[in-house]
Amino acid sequence: MKRLFSIVVFCIFAGCATAADTPAPAESKITEERWQPIVKEFPAARVEKNILSITIPRSDLEVGHIDLGVIPPEAGLSSSIYFLPCPCGKMNALGQLCVVDYEMNDVIDELRAARIKIASTAPMFIGARPNIMIIRFQGEGDSGKLAQALKKALSWTGEDRNTVK
Repeated sequence: MKRLFSIVVFCIFAGCATAADTPAPAESKITEERWQPIVKEFPAARVEKNILSITIPRSDLEVGHIDLGVIPPEAGLSSSIYFLPCPCGKMNALGQLCVVDYEMNDVIDELRAARIKIASTAPMFIGARPNIMIIRFQGEGDSGKLAQALKKALSWTGEDRNTVK
């Protein structure tokens, strides 16, 4: 039993030492030309395994819940957008947008104007105030036009809502 314990302890420390010695991967700029129109609209985008992903937290919200109390933005109050190339040469965009109920119709109108399909809408929580909704979408087309349309749809949310032109 002592021997097993010694082996486990050794493995834990050896694993920690190895992990500490391994440098974290450096942030790399997205240089591929096909992603540039999207990165222009969303500079915080990341590419991994040929999928460009964007996460936009809703730090402008203070969401209270009947049972959970205050829900912090880090608990999933964010929009997620993914771009992936189609073999046909077009770009696919899909994801979900985190909106407050009064923002939802304006966001959906912008998405539909850009021919981006709405897959579903649903409440994110039950018993939360304000009422947070999720809009799931998918679209296909020119990467720049999709990125601009999504950026414009997002301009109807949060603090940007008061400055929409």
